[in-house]
Amino acid sequence: MKLLKSTLFTFSTLLVSSLPSYAQEAESDQYEMQHWQHACPTDGQYWGVSSDKARVQYKDIDSGRTIVVAVIDGGVDTTHPDLKANLWINKNEISGNGIDDDKNGYVDDIHGWNFIGGPKGDIGPENTEAVRLYRKLITKYSGKEKKDISKQDRAEFSLYKAAESKVLSELLQASNYLSEYASAKKHLDKIVSIMGDEDFSSDELRGIKDDDAAFMATVEAVAGALENEVSFKKIYDEVGEGYNYFNVAVNYHYNTDFDGRNVVGDNPDDFSSTIYGNNNVMGPDAGHGTHVAGIIGAVRNNEIGIDGIASNVRIMAIRAVPDGDERDKDVGNAIRYAVDNGANIINMSFGKSFSPNKTYVDDAIAYAASKNVLMVHAAGNYGINIDKESNFPNAKSFTGSKSEFPWIEVGAISSNGQIAEFSNYGGGTVDILAPGVSIYSTLPGAKYDYENGTSMAAPVVSGVAALIWSHYPELSATQVKKALMIGVIQPEGKTNPGGAKKAVTYKKICKSAGAVNVLRTIMLLESR
Repeated sequence: MKLLKSTLFTFSTLLVSSLPSYAQEAESDQYEMQHWQHACPTDGQYWGVSSDKARVQYKDIDSGRTIVVAVIDGGVDTTHPDLKANLWINKNEISGNGIDDDKNGYVDDIHGWNFIGGPKGDIGPENTEAVRLYRKLITKYSGKEKKDISKQDRAEFSLYKAAESKVLSELLQASNYLSEYASAKKHLDKIVSIMGDEDFSSDELRGIKDDDAAFMATVEAVAGALENEVSFKKIYDEVGEGYNYFNVAVNYHYNTDFDGRNVVGDNPDDFSSTIYGNNNVMGPDAGHGTHVAGIIGAVRNNEIGIDGIASNVRIMAIRAVPDGDERDKDVGNAIRYAVDNGANIINMSFGKSFSPNKTYVDDAIAYAASKNVLMVHAAGNYGINIDKESNFPNAKSFTGSKSEFPWIEVGAISSNGQIAEFSNYGGGTVDILAPGVSIYSTLPGAKYDYENGTSMAAPVVSGVAALIWSHYPELSATQVKKALMIGVIQPEGKTNPGGAKKAVTYKKICKSAGAVNVLRTIMLLESR
């Protein structure tokens, strides 16, 4: 699943917990806030990756070979003016002729491929994997207890019970959130009907009189937010976003009667079928993937929007992540497509709690590793210890090998170097930390905005890896990973993972105990 933005909690926490960050943003220089991931921790207040300072000290760092970064996501806006020049182009394919010119099995795959589309259209919302498992197994196990199950079925029964518990608990939670956001949205709409679309002050808002106590409580909360420099538009937009998210969650993600796969036209349980989909790499909602792509490779120094981390980079867009949980079949085939079509790095800003066909994905991961491809994966946004709890895909099947494995699991930090409260963590699973709070990047329609998540931290690492590998092409994928891990800057003191009251050392949350840093990594490589 495209990872949930950390701002989506409840309306009350939105108003209260968001105030400090919004106030700070209003008081800070806009350029710095839009650019902080490039800053150097030793020079100021922002815990960025020192990419600006590295370019000052090593003026030739942008020279080198072109690195292809595959973005496996929900879609990328290939028309964005800050991305177009850095898109991967399949030079062996003739656009729009309806012929598989390069004989790779995929017709007109100019910028990549869409594994969740087909002749009937493109998948938008989808179920979670827990719902799919629950629906598949309910007839077999509904109403049964462990004592009723044969030995050979006990593992499957345990999976069913875990899926059932997940579906029921998350549906209840999403329904409660939807109710809260629906109420908040109704109240905000009522404020608009009374006050109009023009700006209004907190005093003017408090002039509203109404017998509805719940509505008046919202009026007072919004008035207080206005006094703390939170705009009404910001509140209205984020409440609308929250309402839309949980409305989709209730009606699609956790709806056992919904199945969005039929538009693809394949059998999702037939893993021998790898040629399916279409070439619409944008899909119906390219917001998440476009933001990820911009962090990695928005065109630098073009006086448009933002600068990506990497320079000599081409973005290969592969659509495999719907608004819901991705399927193991699509993830495995997306990884193989990326490898077979020349990707050097694969960015994966998605994850899920169940992986019923994990071996299929693991085989694709092993294939990518055998072809010297570096894989970068977002650790997830639930503030949990993924040493102990499941988060797929992962490289745990390969961590027992003696050699380094080219997989980087990425957690998120805020601009002060503290782990983001939403970020998953784990001293045995998460490899490195990177900026992932209030990251400004590209959005569809030539737009830009801030996003939060390990979904943003992973492409920061992918961008740094691309920058380093471009300039040091003699390195292997595992050597690039090792250089990034050794080249981290380790924050002093302790931090509070998952919002825990007890602070722990960074070694407890991350193998490298630090944040990725371009300058330190280059200094390390130059001293060899």
